[in-house]
Amino acid sequence: MGVVFLNFFNINHIIIVQKLYNEIRTKIEFKIKEELERVIQSSYFEDGTMGKLVGKRTFLTIGSEDPLFIIFRGLNNMTVKLTNDDMFDGTMRCVVDETPEVINLYPINNYCIVEDSKYSFY
Repeated sequence: MGVVFLNFFNINHIIIVQKLYNEIRTKIEFKIKEELERVIQSSYFEDGTMGKLVGKRTFLTIGSEDPLFIIFRGLNNMTVKLTNDDMFDGTMRCVVDETPEVINLYPINNYCIVEDSKYSFY
């Protein structure tokens, strides 16, 4: 298991990449709370959905100038796990959608609940 610490533009990302039986698992500590909150609210709680995922209408966008772009490049259609100790109890799974200009991360957990002011995904 390899651990890489990045500190760019006052954004700390912790990346854990584990290669096991030709499968790559990526776990990222995502520190941009406002963007995470927007995507979670739009994907799971908008229009009275009460925590059930509603399609691919919202996503996290990573531009080509963001240091994370390099990490996600080449992971098209793979699953990654996002963590944020302040907001999540566990991880939020996303699928990577790569284009030449941006990388979009679509949430794929079916359900989200709020317990003790933290999100839990199932």
